[in-house]
Amino acid sequence: MRKNQIRTLKSHYQTRWAVLRYNQKNVQKLLLLHDQFVLKNLLSKDTLCYNCLGEMYKTIISNLSTTADKKYNNLVLINNIEFKYKTVDQITVLLEELSENFLLPNSRVILSFEHRFLIYDRVGVSVNSLFNNWLANLAKFKLVSKILLLGKSQPGYGDYFFCLDYCG
Repeated sequence: MRKNQIRTLKSHYQTRWAVLRYNQKNVQKLLLLHDQFVLKNLLSKDTLCYNCLGEMYKTIISNLSTTADKKYNNLVLINNIEFKYKTVDQITVLLEELSENFLLPNSRVILSFEHRFLIYDRVGVSVNSLFNNWLANLAKFKLVSKILLLGKSQPGYGDYFFCLDYCG
């Protein structure tokens, strides 16, 4: 990786980057609450961490891949850099594309994104109604669990966490 790529990742992932570096250097692994949400909601089969520092789960999740070479049962998109400066509709399109390309039927998607990078009418639409409408309009997905941590999350993990079953 080049220096400017590393700088981009460090500034986007912040605390996640620090946890990754700590786990690479120490035998005892560090997991934050957000990581435990991911681990708790995974199906016990093959997992793809796509463009979201999945390397931090290398020794923790069995059957983990960070490069897509087949179809998987789990897709992890924690504060994916591709979600930056998108509307929820654009995130839905990206989510559907990734799911069609990388997931088997009846699989699971775990994703999060940061509020500050989300584009929406912040004056006319409340956060709760934004996500209620978004979840209601997800045709190929069914909500399993969610956590809304606006203002309470560690930097770089995302403020909104969702676990969705893919029914495609």
